[in-house]
Amino acid sequence: MESHLHLVTALLLTVAVMALVELVFDQSTPGFTRIGWLALLSGAVLIAVKALRNYFFFMMCAEQVANQAVCGRCGVYGRLRLVREKGQQCDVACKRCAFEWSIREPRDD
Repeated sequence: MESHLHLVTALLLTVAVMALVELVFDQSTPGFTRIGWLALLSGAVLIAVKALRNYFFFMMCAEQVANQAVCGRCGVYGRLRLVREKGQQCDVACKRCAFEWSIREPRDD
């Protein structure tokens, strides 16, 4: 859920960036006001890039966990039950053949 918050933030800031670009290049706006809009534009771009980066990070972590959800014995994907949870690792078992393995949460490197 947090990843989608980052995506929505990035999308809303993209709209704000487009509006700020229009304000910065408006010739009828005084110079000092344009400098203020330019500062806001710079901040919005930086925050949008950071939010998009965080979104992609969360999606890559989800992909790493999903890649571990394949049974090593019968090859079925995602048909598992939780056996036990140990910190950042979960022991799971295949619902089809009862094979057990561990799924590890990605590290924050």
